[in-house]
Amino acid sequence: MPDPNQEELRIGLAAFQWSITGMAVISKDGRFLKVNPAFGNILAYQDSSLIEKHISSITHPDDELHFAFFIRYLLWREPALKQLELRLLHKEKGALPVQLSAFPLSLPDSDECVLIQIQELAKSLDYSIQEPLFHSDGFSTVTGVGMVVLDSSSLVTCLNPAAEKLLQKNSTDLIGHTFWSQFPEAVRTPLYEKFLSSMTTQLADSFEFFSPRFNKWFELHTYPEPESITVYFRDITVRKQNEDSLRESERMYRMIANNSTDLISRHAVDGTFLYASPASAALLGYEPDELIGRNVLELVHPEEYDMFANWEQNNAIDLNQQFSSYRIRRKDGTYIWFETTSRSISDSKRHNKEVVAVSRDITTRKQAEHELLVSNEMLQKISTIDALTGVANRRGFDECFHKEWRHGLRFSSPLSIILLDIDYFKRYNDTYGHLEGDLCLKRVANSLKKSVKRPNDFIARYGGEEFVIVLPATDLQGANIVANQMRAHIESLQIPNIRSEPALCITISLGVATVVPSAEMNPSELFIRADKALYQAKHEGRNRAMLYQNAN
Repeated sequence: MPDPNQEELRIGLAAFQWSITGMAVISKDGRFLKVNPAFGNILAYQDSSLIEKHISSITHPDDELHFAFFIRYLLWREPALKQLELRLLHKEKGALPVQLSAFPLSLPDSDECVLIQIQELAKSLDYSIQEPLFHSDGFSTVTGVGMVVLDSSSLVTCLNPAAEKLLQKNSTDLIGHTFWSQFPEAVRTPLYEKFLSSMTTQLADSFEFFSPRFNKWFELHTYPEPESITVYFRDITVRKQNEDSLRESERMYRMIANNSTDLISRHAVDGTFLYASPASAALLGYEPDELIGRNVLELVHPEEYDMFANWEQNNAIDLNQQFSSYRIRRKDGTYIWFETTSRSISDSKRHNKEVVAVSRDITTRKQAEHELLVSNEMLQKISTIDALTGVANRRGFDECFHKEWRHGLRFSSPLSIILLDIDYFKRYNDTYGHLEGDLCLKRVANSLKKSVKRPNDFIARYGGEEFVIVLPATDLQGANIVANQMRAHIESLQIPNIRSEPALCITISLGVATVVPSAEMNPSELFIRADKALYQAKHEGRNRAMLYQNAN
């Protein structure tokens, strides 16, 4: 009758040998004891060629220390199935990402060992290197990972070439000597205390240590056994310096964010707050935590929604945006003016994930701009208004006349002007004085303003006692009606002027002219015609309106 134990063993060996999964048995110190063909095929090795080689000879240098710690911890503290992703070295292709499963076992007549299984990972995880970085004679000499084995008396019993290089001593100077006699400055340091603790507790440990002697930082992993301790270590000075630089940069940027009077914020591409700097409290009345999760569009004034209409679309591509001025609501319901510059941040696949924005309160500036605008408008108005009468001055007339001329030219509509003069005004000044003369001009100007009804009709003091009225889209007959209304209104004021002939009060004479502007005509021609009509009105006795009649 077959021995069940032998039958089980036979089946297990067959399963190991013919499995399509790469399988190998390694000793607790990392040497290959058994390798199945599938394992060799995955890495392009003859399975027999790996026997007695160390696992580090086919492990990517950057993963070697992590793998060693994984195996040690598996054997000593976690006797259960474990998985790890790492890179093994393919004989021809270099680094090959694999998923490695491992669990401890015991073989007949053998110490503890580990069964490992490997499966090749997707190509997208490849960290390929140009060529395998290992030697066929065991531990790599180029990995940068040092290994030192000490016995229970701290005598160095073994070390690899990388350890010699890192410790700057030859193996002949170290093997057979106590480690602490060669490095006395390390006694009573955290390194020494960690060594004693690990030997006492028999627990694996990992820690970082700065050595003043070498002026370097080291990462160490200790794996104690009853009569010895194995230490793996490597130089991490550059990494620590980079970490220090990163921390300093983070400290500086955090200090800037915390102390800046500008609001620094991070947003999802749809505008949702992911971070807000402390300035939010002063600017918006919200503590930073109150803004997290809210969308910035909730705070934007409704009249500024259009400015943010393409926020998400624009931030979906690599685009910097500047919102020069918009209103945003504070917690108390009031609005302030904000100016924001934002920049979209891409991930490694150039997909925009976040937006960083810097915003500042420009309310004071906007108020100053508004006041300046009002002041400029006032100055503009003052520059075109006659200070005495309140109607436009000659500059205002010139601007209005040329504008209406262009309008008439474009639409072929008639344009009329009335040029008027106060009759015998010099005699009035001589008789009643200049103060009364100024009051007379004001009364005349106010009466003229009452005679024009349409918004676009325009009155200006042309100079001295002369006034001019611009009547857009008005023919000669309509302009004549307006002129006679003005004459009648002024006469009805009955402002005394004993030296006026034939009436004994203030009267006016008016010249009226109308043209349909054309490209061939000089705009000044219309004014000349009105002036001729005014001259005729004065010549024929004053206190009347005369129309310019083309002699042709």
